[in-house]
Amino acid sequence: MFPTPLVTRIVAGAGAGLLLLGASTTAAYAAKPSPAPGHSATATNHDKTDHRDRKVALDDYLKASATVLKMSPADLRAAFKNGKSLSDLATAKGFKKKADFAKAVTKAATPLLEADVKSGKLSRKEATRMEHRLAAGKLPFWDRHHKSKTPKK
Repeated sequence: MFPTPLVTRIVAGAGAGLLLLGASTTAAYAAKPSPAPGHSATATNHDKTDHRDRKVALDDYLKASATVLKMSPADLRAAFKNGKSLSDLATAKGFKKKADFAKAVTKAATPLLEADVKSGKLSRKEATRMEHRLAAGKLPFWDRHHKSKTPKK
């Protein structure tokens, strides 16, 4: 076997290395700023604003979609609840391509988004984001069917 002094040195060196590693990790955590009192690290006012902006932009998109489909927003929501997707509704109204519908919805949504930016309901950043998404053909609810919250009998 190994002589005792060598084993002792190895164990002592490993222990010292672990001690130094622990001290450096603690120092690294201590260097990170903590959130200000009364503020959570995960939920901030900015997060709430982003959520509100997305909801306003989505509402504008749904209003524009309903306008393009020549129906009311309430009728559009009812169609979603009855299992129709936006794709189904657009096809029934004569849109052959998703790109054609996206172009029409972008044209209809832009004034709604601009009005909400002017009134302060929507940030310029979120309005631009939604306009770019629509122009790129990224249409919410296009292929998605509504899932009922109540169980079917």
